[in-house]
Amino acid sequence: VIIGICPFNEQRQEYDYFKLHFTSVKALHLDEINFVRKADLEIYGCDYEVKENLLQVEFTLLAGFGQQSCLMNITSSGVRLEQYFPEN
Repeated sequence: VIIGICPFNEQRQEYDYFKLHFTSVKALHLDEINFVRKADLEIYGCDYEVKENLLQVEFTLLAGFGQQSCLMNITSSGVRLEQYFPEN
């Protein structure tokens, strides 16, 4: 499972681009979600813990104006962070 994230860099006044690569995914659950455009999806929050050598992550996702939030849960043996630079 790969998730793209783009946090805003306040010092440079631009976005940084990263990919989270979850390895050896043991479980994946996503609440039902309705969205009009993929670009409207936003990670609002993230909680995680390590239990029995497994990483358990819960993302709270926003689906755009007037839409309900939903949860995505991932359990994996690890995660790798990769910075990338999108082509314009």
